[in-house]
Amino acid sequence: MLLGRILILVSPRNTPEGRKAKEYVVELAEGKSACLAHDNIRGYYGRLLADVYVDGEPIKPKIQSFISR
Repeated sequence: MLLGRILILVSPRNTPEGRKAKEYVVELAEGKSACLAHDNIRGYYGRLLADVYVDGEPIKPKIQSFISR
């Protein structure tokens, strides 16, 4: 498992909304091919900052739509 953050998304993980978003990401990506596009930049806590693609599709728009519901 690689710990990281999806670029430009802010969803506190220790909130009900953050936990739901995390579950949604697992649902989107589990058992599928994933690719990280990054410039080897790490955030404040040392986590890799990256755009994530699952089966060739970016997942950020799907997550943003899910969060804004």
